[in-house]
Amino acid sequence: MGLSTAENWSFLTACVDVAEAAKPQQRVDGSRAARPWDSKQGPTIAGAVLFMMSQLPRSPRALTLEELASVTGQADTTIAGAYVDLHPFARELIPASWASDEAVKGLSTPVVKK
Repeated sequence: MGLSTAENWSFLTACVDVAEAAKPQQRVDGSRAARPWDSKQGPTIAGAVLFMMSQLPRSPRALTLEELASVTGQADTTIAGAYVDLHPFARELIPASWASDEAVKGLSTPVVKK
């Protein structure tokens, strides 16, 4: 996926926004907020964010877990597991300007292969 169109650039910008929202948050007392994905590696979270965002209607195209695995160097099952962790927080993570509540509720949950 190149950056030659405004649509692709908008998609990548929205992905960066989601990744920023997914970063561990520092609490007032200095501890980190524990969320299900906080212990995962950056490339795994990046793959899960890209997968989530690519499933939304405004995405230039849907990306497969296999495509993301080849780009991130993470197993497709690892990315799927991180996506499952992120999924309940999708509305909190995805900018409202990028996707409606209805679109976010329509995100599918992948089945994690055992």
